[in-house]
Amino acid sequence: MKKLISFITLPIAALALTGASAPGLTFTGLGDIRIGMSVSELQSKFGATLEYDAYPEVKANACAYWKIPEHPNLGLMIVDGHLGRIEVDTDDYQTRSGAKIGMSEVTVNSIYGSWIQMEHHPYLGKSGSYLVLESRDRRYKMIFETRTPNDSGGEFASDLSGGPSPAKQVESFRAGLAEPVSYIEGCA
Repeated sequence: MKKLISFITLPIAALALTGASAPGLTFTGLGDIRIGMSVSELQSKFGATLEYDAYPEVKANACAYWKIPEHPNLGLMIVDGHLGRIEVDTDDYQTRSGAKIGMSEVTVNSIYGSWIQMEHHPYLGKSGSYLVLESRDRRYKMIFETRTPNDSGGEFASDLSGGPSPAKQVESFRAGLAEPVSYIEGCA
């Protein structure tokens, strides 16, 4: 019985030390926040409020951002009235596997291994990368955006052919349905 208690309390203590209080982000959500939830579900269950509606003249919630008071640092992208992606840009959250803001590409790669694909960052050139995970059915995606901190001119930049860089760090990540997760500039 003593071994069982140690086995159970050790992971709980590790979570407390890392500051993790919420379950990690997955392809399909974060805890009770689930990809595919309607706006009305988010409002009734979490008190979600509209932050920004990109195209109200076309259709309400065609692409919009909502916030949840309990999770103010999450970006919730609504696409056609349903949650399409969850965005993280603070160290308040991590993935279920433990990847988080500030980790190097090498560390994220060590977590996901050959499952992760590296792509060029659309704006940062060699100073940044996209680390991309796709679900087996290709319906869902997770993207980690990385950047070399304090790199003002490619001084620490690296080409993708060299593999993950120890200098580039995760500055944001997002997960959800493949198409909305692939949008480069949010709703824009």
